[in-house]
Amino acid sequence: AAAYAAQCLFDIAREGRLAEARDWIRRLPPHALQSDVHLQLNVAWITALGEDAASVPSLIEKIRQHPQFDDGCRFLAALISSASGTFCDQPGRIAEALAGWDQLPEWALPIHAVAWVNSRANLAYLTGDYEGARQLLAQSLRSASREPGMRLALGYGDMIFGLTHLFEGQPAKAIALLRPRLELAEREVGRRTAVPAMLAGVLAGALMLRGETGQVFEVLADRLDVIERLATPDSILMAYRVLAEVSYRRGEVARALEYLVALRELGEARNLPRMSLVSLGEQVRIHAIHGRSQTACELVAQIEASAPVFESAPYRGMQHLYRRTLAHARAYTCLATSDLDGAEAALSVAADVPPSGRRGGPA
Repeated sequence: AAAYAAQCLFDIAREGRLAEARDWIRRLPPHALQSDVHLQLNVAWITALGEDAASVPSLIEKIRQHPQFDDGCRFLAALISSASGTFCDQPGRIAEALAGWDQLPEWALPIHAVAWVNSRANLAYLTGDYEGARQLLAQSLRSASREPGMRLALGYGDMIFGLTHLFEGQPAKAIALLRPRLELAEREVGRRTAVPAMLAGVLAGALMLRGETGQVFEVLADRLDVIERLATPDSILMAYRVLAEVSYRRGEVARALEYLVALRELGEARNLPRMSLVSLGEQVRIHAIHGRSQTACELVAQIEASAPVFESAPYRGMQHLYRRTLAHARAYTCLATSDLDGAEAALSVAADVPPSGRRGGPA
């Protein structure tokens, strides 16, 4: 029964039915979990894909003590740890998990191969190697069978591919890829599920950059809560940034700030510093544009105080994003106080980043 439960959980999850899988996990008796290492691994993998990802390292540590834990389990644990690092928005943890796994084990299933490629591509994307990420994903997305059991993994790969186009300033390419994938996923599993949630956040960002703001609320309607629970940090960031920006463009300044404050609160509640950083940077921009220089300066001080976080190993890959966000924020405060020399100096810092630190998208 435990073996059957382990396989069923895995099958349900890989189809993108994560809420259903988690409901079944809650029904499992403790003795079933204790006796089967593969059931424990599947539970850890499902836990890694969402808002509870921070609990995965302790789960993996316990699983390693199981007498059935072998080399095959070690590879699966690496994939799970990498997924957890993705949902915790920690590039350092992803790199650490993938270390030593430059090749797939001979016994690896297609789902394992796609997950392994996705993790490597996501790490490349987070460090700014967009072309490298696309090269990794191209063969995987082209050759894998788009059967229900591959839906979640391939949907995640599609999302990363779309993000690489978006951050190179090519929203039309992102829309061409993501819109049909989103429509298909909605037909197959419904609007309020994991794969549509991931794709919707990024598609909304691409639509905003194309000026198609009327479609943004349609894409995100009735699933922001699902995006928060089940989507990746990039999708969550994109959704909130887009809602704030569209509200701002409509003249709803207070509404835009509400979205940004909510994004920061979410980042703090789940220990996702990039969310807080992006929120603060955008709040500075809005307050500075509207002449609230004191508020803008106070927010810049909060960005400065977060420097040690982005110097730590899990977040070191985001240092260039931190420095550029801080430089832009300083430039806006200088402009708000008519300090043109200070603004020019800050913008020169923002421009002095390597190619991997430059992004053309909305985040």
